[in-house]
Amino acid sequence: MECGSSSRLWRLAPALKAATSRRTPNVEKPLATTVADGGAIAAAVAKAGVRLMVNFSNRWQLPMILAREAVEKSELGEPVYAYARLSNTLSAPTEMLRG
Repeated sequence: MECGSSSRLWRLAPALKAATSRRTPNVEKPLATTVADGGAIAAAVAKAGVRLMVNFSNRWQLPMILAREAVEKSELGEPVYAYARLSNTLSAPTEMLRG
């Protein structure tokens, strides 16, 4: 079950529901917006005996979209190897995800 949003509501409740339903929660990074919520998710997963997955997806990042489009349009030739490294600024967890 995929759970993700910058909103506390859309992280905690779906993750808890997935765990109590004995399904693996796949939560978008960060796992939680508060330490208490992270602890509640971890406890629910441990109690249910399921795995917890935390995803950091770049599929909606503009550089990834543009790179994919360039490959699909054959603008770069035949891909042989690709490596990408992206870093979020400190503002993502400290300012954007408050709530």
